[in-house]
Parts: sequence; structure tokens; C-alpha cells
Amino acid sequence: MMSLFPGFAPLLITLGLMYPVAAIIRAITIEKEGHQKELMKMMSVTESDIGWSWFISYLVFDMIVVITATACTSSLYSNSSVGLLFFFWLLTIIAAVIIFGMLISSFMTKSTRATMIGLLLFLVGFFLTIAVDFETGPSAIIGWLSLHPLTAFSYGIYEIGRLEDAGVGVTWDTWDSTDSPSGFTFRNSITSLLFDSILWGIVAWYLNRVISSSFSQPLKWYFPFTASYWCPGRVQAPPPQVVDMEGEEESNPLAFLEPVSDALKEQVAEGRCIQIRGLTKKYGE
Repeated sequence: MMSLFPGFAPLLITLGLMYPVAAIIRAITIEKEGHQKELMKMMSVTESDIGWSWFISYLVFDMIVVITATACTSSLYSNSSVGLLFFFWLLTIIAAVIIFGMLISSFMTKSTRATMIGLLLFLVGFFLTIAVDFETGPSAIIGWLSLHPLTAFSYGIYEIGRLEDAGVGVTWDTWDSTDSPSGFTFRNSITSLLFDSILWGIVAWYLNRVISSSFSQPLKWYFPFTASYWCPGRVQAPPPQVVDMEGEEESNPLAFLEPVSDALKEQVAEGRCIQIRGLTKKYGE
């Protein structure tokens, strides 16, 4: 029974992870459909605040999955280290579920379409493990395929099963040892999941800023290389044009305007406001 389970475990777990992946993709894209992100930005909520709020919210919620999965697998794989299993599941949830969902939703604006495409791309990760065996496949190809977080996770489950069948389990003494011709170890799976979390997190961060929705203004593709993005307070905006309205009190009623506050003057100097000049409205006769 134990020797048969590792072959089906990645598929069964993949089917179980499809719901949280679909949930996070749908939730973020629905926010785009309702233009809620633009509304929050109007209230001075930054793109980083929105992204981190999604990440932390789902991480806290999915900690229940991490703890439950660790408890179940530690009882099933009795020879394995509980700490390594917990860290493995934590990286899986972060890379294969949360960051993967945020990545897909970063370039999609329709919730139904994004959910369907996201789930298809998610399932591709499992089928990649069928194409290249983790024990006999070339190590370079296994490394490239592990850029898909679900592939790295599936290879890790296979390796845990192999070590359990050998009677040693995955521990701090065995996580970097293997007899497979490919040289793949459990440590490779952990490293791939950690690398995927960083890589695809950066890609999702970038795409969320250069791909715009219907009512947002995207940043330039080279924005990471500009000082104005990283240090907006140190970049001096060009001085505003001053309109001399002296002597226009009688002809122009707009000459009697409320004085600009010091706070607004600071925003003008730092380039953090929008100035509208010459705005008129013509009524029909």
C-alpha cells in the first residue's frame, strides 16, 4: 500500500489544491473587474499595499492547510522529519498556490477566463513530472521543469515516497542524499520551491505595474531602473507655471480663488498631485 501511494499522491494533492488556486485567481480578478483597485488608489492605497494584503490574507488562511497537511503526512510518513515536512508544505502553499495565483491574475482581467486558464496551467505542472522521471531523467531538464512550482512539489513528494520505501524517510541526514541516476534529492525540491517563490513573485510584482486595466495608468516597462519609482520624494518635479491673474478680478470671476494650502504646495513640489488648467464647460444654448 505504501509503495503504491507515492505514485498517486501528487495527482490527488494537485486535485485538492485546485480550489485554493482558483479562489485566489478569481478573487483578485474580480477586484479588477469591479475597478476596486482604482478606487483604493484614489484613497492613497499603493499597489504594494494591495499586493501584500492579498498575500498575507491568503497565507494566514492557508496556514490551516499547511498545519493539517503536515499532520497527515507526518503520520503517513512516520520516518520523516516533521520540521522538513512543515517547511515543504509551507513553500508549496506560497509558491504553488498564492504566488502562482497572483501571477496568473496579474495579466488577466476577466475572472472566468483567468480561472480556467490558471487551472489549466496549474495542471500542466503535474503532467510535466510524467514526461521526465525524477530518478532517471537528465538533471538539467528536471531543474528547468521545476520552474513550475507544482512540478517541484510533485518531484518532492516522489522523493519522500522513495526515502520512505527505503526505510529512512526524509530527515536532515537524508534530504541531500540519493541513489537515483539523475542525482535529484529532496533538497533540490526545497530549493526549487524557494527559487520559484522569489522568481514568480518578482514577475507578478512587475506585471501588476506594467499591465493596466481599463481605468488605470501603467508604468513604463523600464520603471525599475528609474529613481522616481524608488525614491519619489527625492525627485524634484518641474516648477508649475504661474498664471498672473492680477487685474483680472473684474473680467474673470475665477480670480477670487481660495488660497492653496501648504500641504497642497508640498504635493505640487514633489510631483504627487494632478494639476488641471484651463478647464471649462460649455453649456448648450
